Amino acid sequence: TPRRVLDAALAPEQSGILSPPDSITRCVHEWLQDRTRGRKAVSITLRDYAYMPARNSNYDAWVSFAKSLDPEQFFPIIVRDTDEMDSNTASDILTGLVDCPPASLDAAFRAALYEQCYLNLSVNTGPAGLCWLNHKTRYLTFKMQARNVPQTEPIAFLKRGFSIGKSLPFATPFQKWIWEDDDEA
Repeated sequence: TPRRVLDAALAPEQSGILSPPDSITRCVHEWLQDRTRGRKAVSITLRDYAYMPARNSNYDAWVSFAKSLDPEQFFPIIVRDTDEMDSNTASDILTGLVDCPPASLDAAFRAALYEQCYLNLSVNTGPAGLCWLNHKTRYLTFKMQARNVPQTEPIAFLKRGFSIGKSLPFATPFQKWIWEDDDEA
């Protein structure tokens, strides 16, 4: 349960309880090295799922953001929702951006990618937990609450031991929960 995970993460002997295997870390390193050419990798994980679509990512805002990054400095990587990886509509929207199918399909690859990216961006979605529980990642997770979604109502967070408006108690200074929507600002 989320409460047990939180308790385990807060235990004094724990320090970033999820880490990818070394073999996968090396594989991701090579994948990144071949593409980034010294630029800082920024992952953008998109939620696009039929169940509770109010929690989904704002595709237009994320695509606009990714395309606004200085290509000399940053290398945006789209990690698509496994459920919608083959969607032609999403593919059209993402034209010109690099996506990472192995990260969408393989949790260990995704964890290693998150660990090696300069920054990881997402909405509140299951795969973001790979960032939340690894002290080596840098992340901003947006849209912690979504309208009419019971799992993101304040009472649900409080029952799990989380504080509304705050990041995880064990988060590093480079790990933040953002309690606002993922709108373009």
